[in-house]
Amino acid sequence: MGLAGERCPEIANALETPEGIHVAAVLDRWGVWRRAGMSGAIVGLDMSEALTGLDAACDRALACRLLIVAEAAFCAATMKAAGAKGGAS
Repeated sequence: MGLAGERCPEIANALETPEGIHVAAVLDRWGVWRRAGMSGAIVGLDMSEALTGLDAACDRALACRLLIVAEAAFCAATMKAAGAKGGAS
């Protein structure tokens, strides 16, 4: 609990499904993010590489949907951060 009585974001937003846990682990691996330009700006997810890294027991359709949502959120956040810095990240 926080000082104001709210739940810790790490606990409140904890992964609950096996697919969510595996997708989070895949997103943290080297080689799943596509980069471009001299700055190495992240431009997307290598979906085939990401799906290859999933556990065999995962529901592939659900994991694919989670990866698509994660890719959009991550790319938007990196573009926003790059804009705040005045260049590509």
